[in-house]
Amino acid sequence: MYHPGLVLRRGNHWRQVLLLAAALTAVLGGMILWLARPLGVLERGEIRNAPQAGSSIPAGQRIDTASTAISLVSQQKWDVGNPWFSPDGASFFALINGSGLVVGSSDGSGARVLDPNAIGAAWVPDSTALTVAVGDRSATSGQIALYTEALDGSSKSRLTAQTDAPGLMQVVSAAGEVAYLSGTSLHMMSVGTRADTVAQGVTIDRDPTNDEPYSIAPDGKFVALMQGTTVSVTDLATGVSRRLTSAIDGRRWAPYSWSSDGLKLAYADVSSNGFPEIVVYDRQTQSSTVVMTANQHGIYAGISWSPTGGWLVFAFHPAGNAPEDGASYQAINVSSGVHSILFTSGVGLRLSPDGHRITFTRTVDPSRRGSWVASLSY
Repeated sequence: MYHPGLVLRRGNHWRQVLLLAAALTAVLGGMILWLARPLGVLERGEIRNAPQAGSSIPAGQRIDTASTAISLVSQQKWDVGNPWFSPDGASFFALINGSGLVVGSSDGSGARVLDPNAIGAAWVPDSTALTVAVGDRSATSGQIALYTEALDGSSKSRLTAQTDAPGLMQVVSAAGEVAYLSGTSLHMMSVGTRADTVAQGVTIDRDPTNDEPYSIAPDGKFVALMQGTTVSVTDLATGVSRRLTSAIDGRRWAPYSWSSDGLKLAYADVSSNGFPEIVVYDRQTQSSTVVMTANQHGIYAGISWSPTGGWLVFAFHPAGNAPEDGASYQAINVSSGVHSILFTSGVGLRLSPDGHRITFTRTVDPSRRGSWVASLSY
């Protein structure tokens, strides 16, 4: 019988048959040992149900969420820009070319233009207003004026603060502050008192390819910094810094996230054998724990910590695939280790503050092109 790839040369027939038999015995033995593992146990380096390159899993299909405490409810195409949902989960804003700042209800209804001249925005902690960057850059300083605008359009007041990075503002919920950049300095402004402070000993990487150079813990006490391939954390009260890794993938793509209490930072790293992994740093114990390691080369991206039940939500992009085609959107419970793949196909991941919506985009299939929102239940 002909077997593709197997050729027995004349004169070496029996020697090659014996070698082949030995090889088959070794393979079968290995399979028996592998099958004898306890069911449900993940070996280091495994991802259960992870689609491999060339997988036939249909784009957007829900996969294996029945046995977990987090599941995909629905996916819907979003027609009003790329939404940022409010901390209370009731509203959204989007910045749309030609329209400016658009706001509406979290189901997409009631969309209206709040400010046609806005080029950057961030929610204030109580969800009633937005900190908005408005107008053109100053010809001399490159700075843009900041305003506070009520969500219902009833008021708009100019702040003394200015930023040259309108797309990099962040809300610091527990501290009641909005963080923004000016040059390489990090500022934190109280929404209530308008007091503006500069973080001492903190220098922000302004590499234009760095899409998230800093992330402030929700309690406002620590900041995570990404510079090149290095991630560090800095105590904002003392200025003391601690380097966590120098192996961040050069593509980065939002590789870290603080827990809702601000005590833990999850970040993407690379293992000693070159496979991507997710690590959780505990700022109280100053220890790091690997919670996820891929079984193939690629990148973890969009790491986001849900406020519900200790879940991390993230995307995995295998090496050698188009970013969208090979992507799988996943979740893991840091405490229990329960892991699930929620759906496939997409680029980008932004988790809403309440943890119930993932915003992402699809660009390849014309019929599915645009912004999408996936809804999750716990």
